[in-house]
Amino acid sequence: MAKDKKQKKVTKVERPYTDTLKVDLTSEELLAAGEELARSLDLVVSLEKEKKAYDADIKAQIEQAEAESRKLTARVRNKLQWAKVDCLEVRDYAAGRVIKTRLDTGEKLVEREMNHEEKQRRLCDSEGPIDEKPDK
Repeated sequence: MAKDKKQKKVTKVERPYTDTLKVDLTSEELLAAGEELARSLDLVVSLEKEKKAYDADIKAQIEQAEAESRKLTARVRNKLQWAKVDCLEVRDYAAGRVIKTRLDTGEKLVEREMNHEEKQRRLCDSEGPIDEKPDK
């Protein structure tokens, strides 16, 4: 009986599947893609401008930090800093000397002879005549 039944030979098999292939765009699809491309290019330009502004800001911050570092390096290396300090200048006309002293430490900065101009006493200033009292 088994021999009586003829077995059919498979000569063809069909099976559906999906593949990525070229598909021509319609006019509407082409127009929509063009608009999407324009928006995308605008975004690129906008992001590039934003990046340049950010880079400039960061560069300025780096330069400021470098300047501060240089200032601190000099301060540490030299073990000093420059600052405004209150001082006193004394012109001793009797001795013909000029003495400059720091008020914070009392350190004598300069002691020298008066130059010719300093020896000349002023008779007037911007407010008018000067009434100098003689030293006692």
